Amino acid sequence: MRLKACTKLHFLKKSKHQKELVKNSPPKNFLGGELRRKIKMEVTERLDKLLKERNLSIPQLTKKAGLSPKAIYNWYRGSSPRIKALQQICTALNITLEDFFKEENRIEICKQEKELILSYRKLSENAKRDLVQCAEILRR
Repeated sequence: MRLKACTKLHFLKKSKHQKELVKNSPPKNFLGGELRRKIKMEVTERLDKLLKERNLSIPQLTKKAGLSPKAIYNWYRGSSPRIKALQQICTALNITLEDFFKEENRIEICKQEKELILSYRKLSENAKRDLVQCAEILRR
């Protein structure tokens, strides 16, 4: 019996390499507390907006999504939403997870517009002013 206990303890000991890995690995809270709070806030703010747009309550949405209202209310109290639950919410709202997190003020630009912006940034201040004036004339 004593031999088994020793054998088990042997496996519990960490080698120098394992200790180094643990020492150099990111902390368990790799996402900083501030970032976590921001993500949770974005989820609840976005959810509020979607519920308002669709004239739904949390209980109605959770019933549609197959979740308990408590799960959603816990997000508002600070617990982290699980991806699977967010996917169920998105399915119930007929949107993708990408749509859920999409920034609404974000403007999509094509390759040509991107090249134009990069070229603009390389210009001198005088040249930038001239270019803006030309663009205003062309817009009329």
